[in-house]
Amino acid sequence: DPDLDMFVISRSTHRHQQHAEVVPVSHIIHSCHLVLNFGHTIDLNWTTDNVNIMCDQFHINPYIDMHMLCLLKLWRKNSI
Repeated sequence: DPDLDMFVISRSTHRHQQHAEVVPVSHIIHSCHLVLNFGHTIDLNWTTDNVNIMCDQFHINPYIDMHMLCLLKLWRKNSI
C-alpha cells in the first residue's frame, strides 16, 4: 500500500480453497505485527473471535518490532 508504506498480504488460495502448510518453528525467522486492512468501511460483523478469518487482507506493520519491544522491557527492568 503506497499510502501507508506497508506491504499488503492475503491468504493463499488455490481453486478458491485455502492453501496452507505447516511451517517448522526452526524456519521462523522473526515475528511480525499484522494490521487489519479495513478498506473504506469496517465490517460490523467482525469480532475478536472471527476477524482473523473474515478479514481478507492485512498490512505488515514495519513500524512495530516486537523483538525490540521485548528488549526494551527487559532493559527497563535492568535485566540486560
